[in-house]
Amino acid sequence: MELSTEILPDLDGAAKQWQDWSGIQPEHCRSQILLIDPTSNNINDLISGLDYAFPGAATIGGIACPHNAPHGSLLIDDRVVTGAVLCSIGGDWRLDTVVAQGCRPIGPVFSIEQVQRNVLLELSDGERRDTPVACLQRVLADLNSEDRERVRHSLFLGIERRNLQLNPEHPAESEGAFLVRNLIGVDPKNGAVAVADRVRPGMNVQFQLREADASREEALSLLRAAATTDERAPVFGLLVACLGRGQGLFGVPDGDVTLGRQVMPDLPMAGAFCNGEIGPVAGSTHLHGYTACWGLLRQDPLITAG
Repeated sequence: MELSTEILPDLDGAAKQWQDWSGIQPEHCRSQILLIDPTSNNINDLISGLDYAFPGAATIGGIACPHNAPHGSLLIDDRVVTGAVLCSIGGDWRLDTVVAQGCRPIGPVFSIEQVQRNVLLELSDGERRDTPVACLQRVLADLNSEDRERVRHSLFLGIERRNLQLNPEHPAESEGAFLVRNLIGVDPKNGAVAVADRVRPGMNVQFQLREADASREEALSLLRAAATTDERAPVFGLLVACLGRGQGLFGVPDGDVTLGRQVMPDLPMAGAFCNGEIGPVAGSTHLHGYTACWGLLRQDPLITAG
């Protein structure tokens, strides 16, 4: 389905407005693949709106890489288009998603005490309160020399998200998870830190370090869990990976594909590098960076009342 992103339905309106706009009814949608042209507007609102309209459908996808050509980046019905393209998967089929953010936590989990929009002003660790810069300095003091060097170019912040839609069949999906976001600025005068997301007091955060070994271990662990949690073996794997992964992260080509082959050697796979990846964390879909998002296609017949 081709979607224009110029004007979107109201996020405060009825979910049916989004369903009618997309041309997809919820009973026909168990999973979604969302591909977006880099010139599109309102990308985060689009992702949130589709979550709102189809709350039970897992979504993966990505943003195409920018280019200088006058045409769009998406191909549908033998046409090159802008905006977005949405593929709905329903019936007896669904995608299980794996989102590997490629980071490992460093230091303790802090609670946000004071914040202005996306600027952290004060964090706490137990009874101790301090500026984010002072908290980071304490974390750095406990790192080895190699990790302190990595911090100069690979430091991020994890923001805890919790799944409000509890799933008794998959308890792990109801637990909190850290959504990794870029750090975009530091004010040395007051020790404040700006992060590329909206945060609020009471949320938990943790500094994160991105490096190849952590990325491999995380992806392998998540893929192994996804491969074994259901007796229905996946029949196809779709991989959407960041341009910053691959050889740039792992030092060798085909890094994420190789990890997939290591866990599921006979699984047919396809995918693309993107300039922003789309996948769920703690039950909500987010736009990511430096991430590998997998969709594992399984045949899972619906049980109808008879």
